[in-house]
Amino acid sequence: MFSIINKFLHKGVIISTGGTGGHVFPALEIAKHALQHCDVVLMVDRRGHAYIEENTLELLKKIAKQYDRKFVFNVTTLHHSAKLKFIFDLIKQLYIGVRIAIKYNYSVCIGMGGYATAMPIIAFTLCNLLRFSTFNILLCEQNATLGKVNRVFANYLPNTTLLTTYKDIVLPRTNVPVVHLGFIVREEFKHYKETTHSKLDDCLRLFMLGGSQGAATLTMTLAEIISKLHIDTDIRVYQQISKYNDVETIKALYAKNKAIQSCDIRHFFADCCSIMAQSDIIISRAGSSTIGEILTLNKKAILVPLPNSTDEHQLLNARYIKAHHGNIYLIEQKDLNMNSIKEAITILSNSSNKK
Repeated sequence: MFSIINKFLHKGVIISTGGTGGHVFPALEIAKHALQHCDVVLMVDRRGHAYIEENTLELLKKIAKQYDRKFVFNVTTLHHSAKLKFIFDLIKQLYIGVRIAIKYNYSVCIGMGGYATAMPIIAFTLCNLLRFSTFNILLCEQNATLGKVNRVFANYLPNTTLLTTYKDIVLPRTNVPVVHLGFIVREEFKHYKETTHSKLDDCLRLFMLGGSQGAATLTMTLAEIISKLHIDTDIRVYQQISKYNDVETIKALYAKNKAIQSCDIRHFFADCCSIMAQSDIIISRAGSSTIGEILTLNKKAILVPLPNSTDEHQLLNARYIKAHHGNIYLIEQKDLNMNSIKEAITILSNSSNKK
């Protein structure tokens, strides 16, 4: 997958990411690959930093040492609470970006999309224009439609190449170079086999994820529906809930349904890959990272796009995947109820696994 960007990896690469896990996780996978070929500077904002576990950083350092590369991890601050503080942080990000660009003067920088990458990419472009550096700028777009930052940059910035997940994405201009990467998924998903877990009983295993945005609402809506769901088989529930939801409250709801034989409710599943692999149906938002993991494991899924996602990118993601892959059922948030969930589960349960 990443071999097609190897031609950009010479002296080194700066990767700018942040915001949500959908931007951060793909950046980490690119960093792991890039370190096998060149030095890496990973820039992330404070919000994105929360998605990076210490053992992941240690792994990146280990890879760097193994291949005799330099790995630099830089955390920038970006506040939204106060306008003056926000403006100050933007200026600070620009300064840090310029300083890093001049100090390392690598061959390429990769922006993972989202607001967190805006100022660093502007800084690298400014350094190019002033001839302090000669960066090739790669804009990585994980969704079925270009995000605002990537759309503007792809339209106006020179030396820019788009790295896309979805084919047939609408481009801001016809002459922008495009490299189709496909889905960027965590390494453990690529090597995990469906057959690793054999079913111990005939229960239907449901795994529900809320995503990093809109998780609290989806958590409660699904819990209330599944706690009253009656189908022709018993159910085992696995649910990753938001930090705003209470584990015991959710468990109490499921305890009312005798068809639910067990429920595993957590704020975070460290073994998410394992749980996904042994599940029969996954219910989740339609973020590109989660979709990539579902497709990699060849799982049946019910996608409930975040209704207020920017430019309706989650709805477009879900529509694209439903049209191009089997065993995907789309339910919009406004249509999410007992009848739609029961219909989706019945249809998916009676279908064979096909890609």
